[in-house]
Amino acid sequence: MKLLQRSLVARIIASLLAISGMALISITLTMAMSNSSRGDAAAINVAGSLRMNAYQIMGALQRLEYAPEEASEEQLEALVTRFVLVKS
Repeated sequence: MKLLQRSLVARIIASLLAISGMALISITLTMAMSNSSRGDAAAINVAGSLRMNAYQIMGALQRLEYAPEEASEEQLEALVTRFVLVKS
């Protein structure tokens, strides 16, 4: 340990080795985590689509309640059909 206290070159080399080791550990952990969460992105996208479709259906129901029109009913049916298709 006296070498690290006396030599600036030895301290720099030790620091670089420590940083390189931490970088390799970080890369390994990142790769392991990305491999384990491979299918999660698709599930998150589907959940977001379902949430957006549910919000659109709610808005269509509110419009239909306050201003009943045939076009609103057709739009509501189209939204519900799309919701069922996204869900399955």
